[in-house]
Amino acid sequence: MRVREDVLTALEKKKDRDAVGTLLWALKDSGENVRTVAAWAFGKIEDSSSVEPLIEALKLDEEPSVRANAADGLGNTEHTKAVKPLMDALEDEDSGIRAIVAEAIGEIKHFRTVGPLIDALKERDARVRADAIRELRRITGKDLSQDLEK
Repeated sequence: MRVREDVLTALEKKKDRDAVGTLLWALKDSGENVRTVAAWAFGKIEDSSSVEPLIEALKLDEEPSVRANAADGLGNTEHTKAVKPLMDALEDEDSGIRAIVAEAIGEIKHFRTVGPLIDALKERDARVRADAIRELRRITGKDLSQDLEK
């Protein structure tokens, strides 16, 4: 299994679009670590060809590490097609993933992301709230943390 992970890591370092076929295959692998590394590597390619596979991994993979890397990768693409699936992922049962999703949404800087980030300010988990504040600051240019205290 480690060999497959090492190959995927090497492909990521090349940031080569020719790696897409291999990464697609790896996202379907039975090994959680292989799928995790594949989602991570796809996100580093930062190409529109990675959007659909990462959306699928975010929506369908049972492993939190795969979903987390898929969300992060979608943020890296800054593609507006990722906005809706990321907004939906703010409902993930795992608060760590919700925090990563809040950050990924902010990376896209799309007007549709402001509402879900404002909603994330009501989150129980402090990491999710902190990421939402940081990403709202990135999008709006304003520090909204003072307003939350009122």
